[in-house]
Parts: sequence; C-alpha cells; structure tokens
Amino acid sequence: MRDEKLVGFIRLAVPLEEINRAINILRLKINLVVILIFLASGTLLIWQTERIRKLVTVISDYARELARGKFGRRLYLEGAGEFSELAHDINNMASKLKESLEKRDEETGRLNTILRNIPDALLLINTHGTIELSNNAARALFVSSRIDGRPVIEIVRSPDFIALIDKVKLDRTPGSAELVIDSPEEKYLSVRVSPLFCKPDELAGIVAIFHDTTRLKKLEQMRKDFVANVSHEMKTPVTAIKGFAETLLDGARYDNENAEEFLNTIKSNSERLNRLVEDLLMLSRIELGVIKMDKTEGSIADIIGNVAGTFLVQAAEKNLTIKKSLESDDMVISADRDMLEQIFNNLVDNAIKFTGSGEIEIGAAREDGGRYIFVKDTGVGIPEKYIQRLGERFFRVDPARSRELGGTGLGLAIVKHLVKSHGWEMKIVSEAGKGTIVKIYY
Repeated sequence: MRDEKLVGFIRLAVPLEEINRAINILRLKINLVVILIFLASGTLLIWQTERIRKLVTVISDYARELARGKFGRRLYLEGAGEFSELAHDINNMASKLKESLEKRDEETGRLNTILRNIPDALLLINTHGTIELSNNAARALFVSSRIDGRPVIEIVRSPDFIALIDKVKLDRTPGSAELVIDSPEEKYLSVRVSPLFCKPDELAGIVAIFHDTTRLKKLEQMRKDFVANVSHEMKTPVTAIKGFAETLLDGARYDNENAEEFLNTIKSNSERLNRLVEDLLMLSRIELGVIKMDKTEGSIADIIGNVAGTFLVQAAEKNLTIKKSLESDDMVISADRDMLEQIFNNLVDNAIKFTGSGEIEIGAAREDGGRYIFVKDTGVGIPEKYIQRLGERFFRVDPARSRELGGTGLGLAIVKHLVKSHGWEMKIVSEAGKGTIVKIYY
C-alpha cells in the first residue's frame, strides 16, 4: 500500500509434507492412547467381571448348601469390599435360619410325639379320603402296621363312619357316633370327627379320634348278666320258701305226713340261698381286696390231707375214693393257707358232685420244669367248647343238674379269683365222659 493505494501482493508458501507428517504422528499418538485406554479398561473390566463371577459362584454354592440343610458351613469373602458385608449378612441369616428350623423341628417332633402317643386312636384324613397321619394307638386298634397313605375305608370298614365323615365335610362342623367294627375282631368304638382348616373356609382335612369302649360295653353286659343271674338264682329258692310257708300257714302244718317234708324243703332252699349269698360275699371281698393275703411257707401234704379228710364222708356216700398224689411228702408251697384250702375245697366239691363212680385224685407234680397242684376226677367231663367259659359267674355246663346237686355256679369263679390273687395260673383239661383235671401252676 502506498498513499493508500494498492501497489502489489506478497506470496509466502511452505511445503505441506512436514505439516502432514506432524498431523499423522499426532493422530497415531491419539489412536495409540485410545487403544491403550480401551485395552486397560477391557482388562480391568474382564478382571472385575471374573472376580464378581467367582464371588457370585461362591455365594451361589453356599446358598445351595443352605437349601440342602447344611448349616454348619460359613461364607468367608475377606477383602471383597461390599461382598464381604454381604457374606456377613448371609452368615447371620443362615444362623437365624438354622435356629428357626431347629426350633420348628423340635416343636414338630414334640407335636408328633404327643400325637403318636395319645392313648386314643387318631387319624388325620385328607379331603380325598386318604389317611395322612396315624398314631400308635390307631395301629394297635386296627391291627395294622401300615395305615398312612391308605384309603380310610380300607382301615375303618364302617358305613356309619364314612357317612359321618361326609356329613362333617358338608356341614363343616364336628360330629360324633358310636361304631361297631367286626374286623379283625368285634370292637365298640366312640368316635369324634372334626374338620381341619388351614385357611378360613378352606377345608384341609378331617381329624378322627376313636375311643375303644369295648371293655366298658362288656363290663356293662356282665353287670346286666350278673344282676339277671343273681335275680334268677335267688328267685327259685325264695319262691319255694314262700310257697311252702304259705302252704303251711294255710293249714298244712297240721298235716303231719307232709308238714315235715315241707319244712325240709324250706330248710334246703334256705341253705341254698345262704350258700349263694356267702359265695357272692366271698367274691365281692376278693375283688374289693377286703380279704388280705398272708403268704407263708406250708406243707402241701398237710393241706391236701386236711382237704381229703373234709370230704371223706361226702365221697363215701357216692362210693368214691379220694387219692393223694405227691412226688414227696416234703413239698412246700408259698400261699395263704386259708385261701389255698378254699381252692382245694371248691375243686374237690365240684369233682365229687359231677363224678358218678371212680376216684378223686388230689396232688402236686412237676411239668416241663414248672410245679403245679391239681384235682383230677373220673366224672362226666366237660365238652371242649365250654372250657373257655369255665370260671364265669353262674356259668353251668348242665344248669339243671348243677342246681339239683346244690351248686351255686360260683365255685369256679371263686377259685379263679383266688388263683389270680396269688399270681398263679389255672388250666383246665377235660373230655366229655372221661373226667376233668384242674391244674394250678404256682
């Protein structure tokens, strides 16, 4: 510029090769730095990922061990940052879980023990009619070692019980009933059935509790039979006494030919009534424990000698002989002497009554290492089907003949109770027409 007028241009230039080379070098450095950054980041990422994977694997393995119930192990992740705190929390959780499960198992075990040892039979039945749980009493009552998992109708074969279950399911209220089952043996049962709810209005199953009333029923029947038998046994002599007394009062006392016969009849019936009352009182005293047992060592030979002497006249009147049979005269027995003589007296009295001819044998012997006393006769014998009932009150194989002979039907019942009081065992062996032997093992 000159005097503010353009005079000309100046042009400056340098080669671009140097610039391009500098730019390329800079670009290469930048790329190398970026690559190195990516490689370092990737390596760090891979390392961190592998580290986390290993930690997660350890935690996962530990969780599986916990799921299998192995609470003895502990999780250790030292120097793992936040994972160390997580491991500590998991260990605490495992400890509390172990305590909770142990407490639950203890409570469950206690509950199962209580349920299985309840004296009454218990069945837990699901809504499909299958038994889920039973106790020891149920297995004993239904005589089955495997009840759980079976349909209830296979175990309790009673239409009344099935009907009761259906009613409880429908009404959702408890119910009860009296049942009689025939298999494996006749039993009387009182059952109470209740619905089981795990959630409100959602029936989960049925709980049935059985109480065996068989013994009570049999005792009640025995009581009724006893009252009926006593009434029957007393009615005959009382009626006879009353009838002949009225006959005498009506004027027969002036009939010298018949008056004495009537009085003898009254006397014999009163004696029969007296024997019946005495036997009943004896049984009552034995059962109530009023009669105290005084066991002492005594000579069997002396006791048998006394008993034989008592019945010599009665046996002679029927042309019977009484035979004493002992292995040796020094045999001794530990017993209440009065009770033992009562046992022998009742047995010998029965033997004489039911033996028409032959002999009565009283003695003591050994059998298979055991010792026993016995009374043996050659009388009419007892049919095998009646042997199990001998010892029942008022039971007679031949009622008419027994009454004719003056029996009360209580002699063997008294013997049975006296034998039981001593802790002995009685066995009766007999055959119709060939005689009877009563053995008492002591």
